[in-house]
Amino acid sequence: FGGSSASGANYKVYRSDPNVIWHSKPLYPESVEPLAFTKLLQNSTDRVRGLATYGGELIILGEASMERWSYTAIPSQDGQITPIPGRRGTCWHRCVVNVEGILYGLDREGVWGYEGEAPVPLSLKIDDIFADATIDWDYAEKFHASWLPRTREVRWWYVRTGDTTPKHY
Repeated sequence: FGGSSASGANYKVYRSDPNVIWHSKPLYPESVEPLAFTKLLQNSTDRVRGLATYGGELIILGEASMERWSYTAIPSQDGQITPIPGRRGTCWHRCVVNVEGILYGLDREGVWGYEGEAPVPLSLKIDDIFADATIDWDYAEKFHASWLPRTREVRWWYVRTGDTTPKHY
């Protein structure tokens, strides 16, 4: 609704673009201006599945692509999006975890690690789980990662075919 308050006025709710991030002035989260946004993953048909911080930058994760967003002073004026090489991403935002300066993630190809250049595959020991189709990707929104500092493990919980909740890692 574009006018002043009125009882019974017509309005429309618009669906937001999942590949757009709105931003405020630094340290002023309430200051989002109407055109203060950045389009993400523009050079692909991918859609944003997660965001993670890494070394003062924002890492944007699609299902099979990653970008780095950085700025110096004001995001809408000097922000830069840089593609990260490779075809890695994440199946869901809760499947990415930063452990001791390394970003770890899960996508449909397996597990990867990122230390600032390009994601590196890490899942040779668990590739059979991905190959024999025991993962039910229809429930990817329930998948999640957890870091266990005592045993120094990252576990990715997933849903197996026939289940509806993540019981296995």
